[in-house]
Amino acid sequence: MYLNDNVQVALRQLGKISEKEVVKKQGDIYVAVNVLTNESRILENDTHLIESLSGGHDNTRKRILKG
Repeated sequence: MYLNDNVQVALRQLGKISEKEVVKKQGDIYVAVNVLTNESRILENDTHLIESLSGGHDNTRKRILKG
């Protein structure tokens, strides 16, 4: 699952990914994929940063269910 555009832009501005890369989550890791060459690399040291930018764990927000 690819991360949303706001997170991708923020990671580019911080220099974590290049203009030619996008980030997707595979299992419990984040992978930067170069869209031109299809090369990929694991973003090991940026997990906490990505999760905070995406608004929480697994890119979902917690809500109270009423029933």
